Amino acid sequence: MASLKNVLQAIWKRKGTTAVIIVAVVILVCVVGGGVNYYTSQRCLAISISIRGPSTAHCAPGGTQNGPATKPNNTEPMDTKPPNPLPRRERVLGELEDLQHVKATVYTGSDLGAIVRSSPFPGALTRPGKGTLANGTRVTVYCQTEGQRVTNSRGSSSTIWDLVAVDESGDPEWLIDSLVLTGSNGYVADSCPSHLVK
Repeated sequence: MASLKNVLQAIWKRKGTTAVIIVAVVILVCVVGGGVNYYTSQRCLAISISIRGPSTAHCAPGGTQNGPATKPNNTEPMDTKPPNPLPRRERVLGELEDLQHVKATVYTGSDLGAIVRSSPFPGALTRPGKGTLANGTRVTVYCQTEGQRVTNSRGSSSTIWDLVAVDESGDPEWLIDSLVLTGSNGYVADSCPSHLVK
């Protein structure tokens, strides 16, 4: 162990007690990590400590100098969790609020209400309704799209469908435009985004 003794003596003269403690700890770590092996300990010592002062290299078991065997203690863990997204309903409503929309009134021409549908596509009338809006109910027509032609009880027909609400799941709710008084028989609001028309 003559070479280790010489290294310790040289560091003692240049760096004092603190350096010797560092050397002793490094030797202990190397011996425990690499087994009681003189050559492994000496190689590890030569990598980690020089007579000029402590090296920035980290001593991993086996005495390699390619970097630390474990994550440096001064490195803070990174938070890789994505930010919590808004609920789908809030995202859809936010998108619709940016469109040109109008206020309108449900008008069925009878005591019967207007059935809210889940889709404007052909076959929409065969699907279960999502509820009923009473005659005279005020609604917001957020946007409009083409869909199945429907004729109301007054004989007026239309292929325009109005998106008037969004349910708790974020799915749109539709009324045929012939049951809504918008002040026009044509489009009065922006076209609906394609991903909402299904």
